[in-house]
Amino acid sequence: MNDKLSFDEFYQNTRNYYIIKGITSIVFLIFTARFALTMVENHEAGKSFNYVNLLLFIEELVTFLVIVLSRRPKDTNVTLKTTFLTAVASYYIMFVSFSDTASTVTLVPQEYCALLMVVGLLWQIASKICLGRSFGLLPANRGVVNFGPYHFMRHPIYFGYLMTHIGFVLGAFSLWNLGIYAVMWTAQCLRLLEEEKVLSRDEAYQAYQKEVPYHLIPFVF
Repeated sequence: MNDKLSFDEFYQNTRNYYIIKGITSIVFLIFTARFALTMVENHEAGKSFNYVNLLLFIEELVTFLVIVLSRRPKDTNVTLKTTFLTAVASYYIMFVSFSDTASTVTLVPQEYCALLMVVGLLWQIASKICLGRSFGLLPANRGVVNFGPYHFMRHPIYFGYLMTHIGFVLGAFSLWNLGIYAVMWTAQCLRLLEEEKVLSRDEAYQAYQKEVPYHLIPFVF
């Protein structure tokens, strides 16, 4: 209990809150540099423009902008466990191998991968529009939303991520990427359950859980 309270107090501190956003910004800048370098190398090697890589970058850009603009939470559940899960689920992108590199192969034609990623990206954007500034990294109660994509599942943003990531792995397959995303999604599922622990303190969210029984994938989970 004391561990939880100390982490909550750390996160609620204004300076520390913005330090976390600063760390996220640095990670995104490093990811951007990796993306740009890969695109330049592919161009110099005479390869065609890779939309799979571009769509992954756009997804991360949208997520980064939403995090930067997000508002302070009113109720948090920041423990060592949730901090670790959030770090794995958020900063995994540092280790992903891009498509059209020596370590990856394309399992499905790029246009099909790109289509799946576009659908996932649009679903994410629609979900984030519904959520507004109530988006963030660590588990917290930033308000209850029950319309739009949230009418079908409790975590539609994560569902959009899932679609995008499946499209990317099919277009940039390697055992390394498969392992990275397996670890990431294990952490992501545990993370969303931790988020629900916080939200379920709210009676409005308890009612929402009864209306929408599925966490991520309708009729599955």
